[in-house]
Amino acid sequence: GNIKAVSHLGDIVEDYDSLEQFEDSKNIFYKLLDSKIKTMIIPGNHDYLPEAGFGYNDKRFYLNPDNRPQDLFYKTYYGKDSEFMKRANYLLNDSPSGRSSYMKVRAGSYEYLMVGLSWYDLGRDKDWF
Repeated sequence: GNIKAVSHLGDIVEDYDSLEQFEDSKNIFYKLLDSKIKTMIIPGNHDYLPEAGFGYNDKRFYLNPDNRPQDLFYKTYYGKDSEFMKRANYLLNDSPSGRSSYMKVRAGSYEYLMVGLSWYDLGRDKDWF
């Protein structure tokens, strides 16, 4: 009953190209907005299709900051210009990728900074962070 914030970590849907799954997610996550619980959503690897250009090189993982994943529905439903972001006016999503965000949450006598970094966009959003 006294929940101040919720952070969802990745895989909002199973299939990035399923409009039906994104509509179902909207019916769930928008209820949190209606309940006035601050909500932050971080996309996972099923929410959009990454492009080639990430992997292992000399046994080190790398991400190419110039890659552009295929967003069919994620940004429409949860990106910086989405209805979700307009209603979640406490959530700031001004990262270069449009998939990383942050919010401040007051609970008791403390104020918390919650940061959600998109796994795929670490190279692109590193300076923003």
